[in-house]
Amino acid sequence: MQMILIRHGESIWNRSQRFTGWADAGLTPHGVRQMRQAARQLIGRGVHVGACFTSTLQRSIEAAHALLDCLPEGPLLLQPDWRLNERHYGALTGLNKQDAVRDHGAEQVRRWRRSFEVAPPPLTTLDALGDVPLWADSGISTPSGESLRDVVERVEAVWHERLRPALHPTTATLVVAHGNSLRALRMMVERLDSQAIVGCEVDNASPIVYTFDRHLGLQRVECVPAFEPTPSHIL
Repeated sequence: MQMILIRHGESIWNRSQRFTGWADAGLTPHGVRQMRQAARQLIGRGVHVGACFTSTLQRSIEAAHALLDCLPEGPLLLQPDWRLNERHYGALTGLNKQDAVRDHGAEQVRRWRRSFEVAPPPLTTLDALGDVPLWADSGISTPSGESLRDVVERVEAVWHERLRPALHPTTATLVVAHGNSLRALRMMVERLDSQAIVGCEVDNASPIVYTFDRHLGLQRVECVPAFEPTPSHIL
């Protein structure tokens, strides 16, 4: 059984170096092209997708459509779940990353971005999130900011409730989501601790292919590099 994790292609806010989180930025043309190239990589490996899960954010859904439209099995019904949303960056949402370093210092910004326990300053208004996206209809209470631990807790629930039951012996389960929600999944599936996950990177449009036995034992992990990676300075 296979599960494939793919972070969406380059987004508009990736390109402009802004903290995105739950803000609903779409993909750039380069990001769409990255997802189409990821589809060709999966086709070349003989992958057949039977289910596709996304977050409820535009860039995740756009990325899934761009990829699935290139697969021979044709379009699939997407299964969005807000619990696969990116980490909520609180008051950092919308800020340019270099401006944040200038105002708060490189070490503090590093802790907000990469530590397991530390959450960013809370967001006090929803204005930075833009138009109300699909998660607003889910009945959840919008967080004001999240640590990676918070993301792990919600992703763990969707893994047990939806992703693991969707694994199938003849088709792959695809998850198109975000850097931090996929880091949370990697932490669980690969049994990484809180120290190891801090240094774990998930690149845009780079498939991570997990192969499980019928008892859900992890047999193999393959990280497939993107054809056209997003430059590292704008991740």
